[in-house]
Amino acid sequence: MASFGPFYGNTGTISVTDSDDTDIPVGSLQSIEIMIDVGERTEYFSADTTLREAVRHSQIVPEVTFTIGAWDVELHRQFIAGGDGDPSTDGDTLSSNDSTVPTKFNITGSVAPVDDNSQAWQVEVTGVDFEGIPLFAAETGEFVGSEFTGRGDDLEIVQGPDPV
Repeated sequence: MASFGPFYGNTGTISVTDSDDTDIPVGSLQSIEIMIDVGERTEYFSADTTLREAVRHSQIVPEVTFTIGAWDVELHRQFIAGGDGDPSTDGDTLSSNDSTVPTKFNITGSVAPVDDNSQAWQVEVTGVDFEGIPLFAAETGEFVGSEFTGRGDDLEIVQGPDPV
């Protein structure tokens, strides 16, 4: 059985591709978080016990949040072009692609272990659409970074703990 961890945040990596699996340059990764949101939880209790008898989730959706420092504008062009636009012609102005179809991305994130006896932890989230896309926010004396947050269609553990 493979050993996992401990992991160090400075080893985090990110890979972003479009729906055609073409790599999109991102920039310098500062942080990444991939989680599963279960939405609303409905719990069932009855009058004859104080213990929960059942629980259901209303949704199970993977979420991705990452912050980058120095970045390539290609990710922004892909987003602005929309799901049915061409980033090379539609990615510089919002008015060039008046569409309700969101651009979806595939995002793979990983962290490496601190020793050679462990394996990396790698997760891919497919069909990610971002809530919005940050251009920049600049403050005196601070490095400029952009935080991206999106929700995906599916999640796959590419490399993770072996089943016991």
